[in-house]
Amino acid sequence: VAVALCWTLAPGDPLRFSLPLLVLAVADALAALVGRNYGRRPYASADASKTWEGSLAFALVTFLLVEVPLLLSITRRLSTPLKAS
Repeated sequence: VAVALCWTLAPGDPLRFSLPLLVLAVADALAALVGRNYGRRPYASADASKTWEGSLAFALVTFLLVEVPLLLSITRRLSTPLKAS
C-alpha cells in the first residue's frame, strides 16, 4: 500500500518515489539492529521498547539517505546549462 501511495503522489519523479522507500527499508531496519545490539538507554513508547541509540541511528541514516540525493539532484540541476530561447 505504501509503495502504491508513493507512486501515486510522485508521478514521473523517481527521487520523490524512492526516498520514502529507502527510509522505510534502510533506516528502520538499521535502527532496529542498532537498538537491539547496542541499545543501552531505553525509553518508553506506546508501541514497543525503543532505545536512544536506535532512534539516533534512524535519524542519522534518514538524514543521509535524504540529504545526499537531494543535494546531488540540486547540484545537477544547477550545473545543467540553460536552454536558449
